[in-house]
Amino acid sequence: MSLTPNTDRTMILPWLWIALHSWIQPSYALSCLELELDYHTIATYDIIFEGTLQKRTTPEDPPALGFPGNAGLFHFHVERVWKGDEQIKDIAIWATGSLDGYIPYAPNQKYLVYAELENGILVARPDLCGPDHIFSEKTAKKHLTEYNQIIQNTPTSGLELGLQIDKGEKAILNITAKSGNWNTILNPQKSKGAVSFLVYDQSEDPITPKKKRTTLSYIQSFSLEEGQSESFEFDSLSYFMEDQVYFYRLKKGKWYRVIARYHPHTDSAQSYTSNAVFFQYNPAPKAEEY
Repeated sequence: MSLTPNTDRTMILPWLWIALHSWIQPSYALSCLELELDYHTIATYDIIFEGTLQKRTTPEDPPALGFPGNAGLFHFHVERVWKGDEQIKDIAIWATGSLDGYIPYAPNQKYLVYAELENGILVARPDLCGPDHIFSEKTAKKHLTEYNQIIQNTPTSGLELGLQIDKGEKAILNITAKSGNWNTILNPQKSKGAVSFLVYDQSEDPITPKKKRTTLSYIQSFSLEEGQSESFEFDSLSYFMEDQVYFYRLKKGKWYRVIARYHPHTDSAQSYTSNAVFFQYNPAPKAEEY
């Protein structure tokens, strides 16, 4: 099944939300509009689970979640994890509500919950029609089941990674499908958790990357048929992992050994390792400003 582009909901949902809530009462909101869930959209969430709400709390100094506001911290008993850590039994997530006081989750009710990791906390943004009606109930579980089957049936030896690095730290990662057809592969250049680098110095000691928090999260995807290749260029040896960006501070004139590690699906523990590249770090001098 081919992927479909993921519409930027952050741009259109607030306006749709205002239009709908101008004439729809909260008690009828769950029947107003449904979006179709696809594989590409599934990839944007860090956890998707089915669970029953135990309670809602409103701690002091809650995190700012932006439009349309923080509705509180919701504590769920998890009955099934569709995406994420299958060992989770109980979980607490923050969720947005609405300007008119609408609370998305009711106690003792069962929901499909879609949450993303934002600055170290899990956040659900039900928006529009309610928590389990963002996506069509007719297709959501069907797509989630198919997505899990893709993860479980991913070939164990179907990709080959080729890594090239120039003296200025610019890297090219070439991915080739040696066997089978690969769909729903995350773009390693822009998808958090899809790629990482292992860097060693001349003494073969591993170098620990620096890290800083980021709110950026890009999700892209592509498909490869058997024998096809795709290349991605990195301006530096940096990568995304959860809500952090990791980067290396290399010393001019020093030699390094670098290996790239790639996860075709960030849900799976399966990974592929590239060839090792030895290079001397000699970045080009910065252009003078006039």
